[in-house]
Amino acid sequence: MLSYVIKSVVYLSLMYIPYMLLLKKESFFRFNRLMLILVMLLSLVLPWVNIPAISWGDYAVSVYLESGSGVVVESTDAGNTVGLPTSVSVNWWGIIGYLYIIGVAITLLIKMFQLGMLYRKIHQGVLWTEVKDGIRLFCHADDVSPFSWFNSIVISQADYENDADAILCHEREHVRAYHSWDILLLNLVQTVQWFNPLAWIMGTSLRDVHEYEADDAVLAGGIEGSRYQYLLIRKAVGTSPYAFANSFNHSLLTKRITMMLRKKSNPWMRTKGLYVVLVASIALSAFATPELNQQVDKLVGESQSMSKGMVSNDFQNMERGGKTTLSDFTDGQKKTKMRKLVKAKKVEDVVQCVVSDEQKSKAEYMGGHDEMMKFLAMHLKYPIVARDNGVEGNVQVTFTVGDDGSLVDVKGVYVPTQKAILQNDMIITGYKKADAGENGTAGANEEQLAQARKALVNEAIRVVSLMPKWTPARKDGKQVSSSEQYMCRFRLK
Repeated sequence: MLSYVIKSVVYLSLMYIPYMLLLKKESFFRFNRLMLILVMLLSLVLPWVNIPAISWGDYAVSVYLESGSGVVVESTDAGNTVGLPTSVSVNWWGIIGYLYIIGVAITLLIKMFQLGMLYRKIHQGVLWTEVKDGIRLFCHADDVSPFSWFNSIVISQADYENDADAILCHEREHVRAYHSWDILLLNLVQTVQWFNPLAWIMGTSLRDVHEYEADDAVLAGGIEGSRYQYLLIRKAVGTSPYAFANSFNHSLLTKRITMMLRKKSNPWMRTKGLYVVLVASIALSAFATPELNQQVDKLVGESQSMSKGMVSNDFQNMERGGKTTLSDFTDGQKKTKMRKLVKAKKVEDVVQCVVSDEQKSKAEYMGGHDEMMKFLAMHLKYPIVARDNGVEGNVQVTFTVGDDGSLVDVKGVYVPTQKAILQNDMIITGYKKADAGENGTAGANEEQLAQARKALVNEAIRVVSLMPKWTPARKDGKQVSSSEQYMCRFRLK
């Protein structure tokens, strides 16, 4: 969603800014209106267009995978309590997404309220109505500023008696040219891009063009220019509170009169509108996705051996020459980086490489890495003898996952305490006695310390041995045995 919105903002900005510089002051109003409509439509449609980029030569495809995190088991004298704290990272894109949706909802509610007020004003205080040529005229008793909305025109009784010909000619042009549809499209764009100031500035440009077009129709209809300009001056003291309506007194008076008096622009100036084609093409090229990356990204996303993937180009450490293949897909249990150079001349060959490599996978705990961490957190306990003697340390557990998924040959080795903590390490925490030293209670002899360290190893082996069967590793479509290892870190505080 955010990707679409960002692209939409970029497209609108790139196409509207040149309009302000090149076409805004030109006097071919209908063409300018069509250009603004085109800008709005393209800003909504082009983000959905994804053209494949042309690949030249070799480039690298990198896949980064992340999964799993540390688990802490708290041990107290009252018993064992289990917690699963993980490294907390703020999902800024998620927050931005929620804020965007809130902004859309608020903008939509405001616009719906404005539309409701408009319909209420059309039908409130009506003296009489008249339908002519499919246009319904609402004559009001109040001194309301003339405006139109779709096939409805609102005018006060005083304006109808004094200036009906000029005002109705102006408003009928709004109706005839379907300006209300433009306003609806504009409000849709403003709702999608509620945070983009250019979307709101473009609204002023569109309404200005509407008024220029309607003013031009009045003068073409035989209304004397000086009389009509004097009428605009008299009506300029009022302002329309209705955002959706095409108001007779909308826009700055000087701008409208200036456009009436300005010499018609050279028709060749319309060729400046070709900038839209150029800008749209450049933007589409900038957002294009390499075809190879699309295929690889799709396959990576479907691969069961990957928990999280991101495909990107990496032009470092490139090697020219023969074709290579993608290999060494990860087991989804530890952070890895896979980087293989792929010759991009034939996407089908690359896809075939990925498909064949998907047949390779490593053994995995039933339910995945996170479920395994939960199992270990529920069953691991800090040995009392180690806690009472103030002993902490690391136990590296190794085991074999058979081709039937069973765990055999479980072994553990005590490793002295190290500061570095890896992502897949199990951290088991207990509370040491008040007289405990750096790594051992004051007065504890070497035999007691050795027993405590052995207890740590036995506890790690015990819990790993309790694990249910895993999903065995596969190679060439067959289940095979594989070796695994984990580090259990016992800590006191």
